Amino acid sequence: MKRVLLASMLVALTAGAAVVQAGQGGNCSPEGTWYGYNTGGDVWIVTISRSGPKSYTTVMDYGPNNVFVPPEVIGYSDFRGELVKTGPKQYDWTTMALWRGDETATLPFAMGYCPWTAEFTGCDSWQGEGFCNFYGFLTPEDDPFEDGFPIFQGEPAQAFFKRMPMTYPTP
Repeated sequence: MKRVLLASMLVALTAGAAVVQAGQGGNCSPEGTWYGYNTGGDVWIVTISRSGPKSYTTVMDYGPNNVFVPPEVIGYSDFRGELVKTGPKQYDWTTMALWRGDETATLPFAMGYCPWTAEFTGCDSWQGEGFCNFYGFLTPEDDPFEDGFPIFQGEPAQAFFKRMPMTYPTP
């Protein structure tokens, strides 16, 4: 009888520890939609979707941001990339975006490339740090990394995100 009671207590403690760990981000999935900002003053909406056992695709929407979109730009993409698990709650996170200028633009094409790291600080929050470099290139056939040239090197920055609430927030 004592063995059954002891075994029951161990099972309850193990289950309780798993619940606490999950609540602190131990087994939380990064999949979902997140909102946040970076230390450069930009606001973001990020959607993360699973693409493999330890990898996810990301789409970052930054809206009409005039820092990134000067008037001669006629087309641009959101930042898109990958989040790859490297350890418990740790990820490598790389994103990039493209811009195309009109006929008056000095630079017909540009790309932002951002290597970051990310750490989930809970099931509903994460933060990242890294930088973004920007490259120019002259034709659509050019490889920005091989044929392009640096146009701006970003400073180290941080970003902070929270999971989108799934219920209507009350004021």
